Amino acid sequence: MHNFIFVLFLLFVSPNLAKGQELDELASFEEQVIDSPSIITDKFKLKVRILESYTDTHEDLVLYPEQSEVYRNKLMITASSCIPDHQEIPGNDAGFITVRNDEGQTIFSGWLLKSFPGVSGFQHSLYNILIMSCEEL
Repeated sequence: MHNFIFVLFLLFVSPNLAKGQELDELASFEEQVIDSPSIITDKFKLKVRILESYTDTHEDLVLYPEQSEVYRNKLMITASSCIPDHQEIPGNDAGFITVRNDEGQTIFSGWLLKSFPGVSGFQHSLYNILIMSCEEL
């Protein structure tokens, strides 16, 4: 019986604890970004990867400031800013993107973090978007 209770704990409580920790880290990140001297808003290249769950495929897109890229006539993605190596940690990149659907409705607007892809607020039944890199030009 004790083993059964332990398994239930692992299945239901542990993931929620980890998710809570990730959400705390995301909130902390958003607070740091407000005053970050490393944020780039004018000359950058943000590489994102779009994962499509239905076809199990992916495609990489390169985004430049305020220029939109369209993915399969379904999503329009625009990058507003990015942070390379946030807190001087290599690979700790982030990007602020806006995603619109094929009807022009904004379905996401916020930061995506390379270090915490599971916490990115982007929720869609068919697509996931990951930050691959951010480079200053």
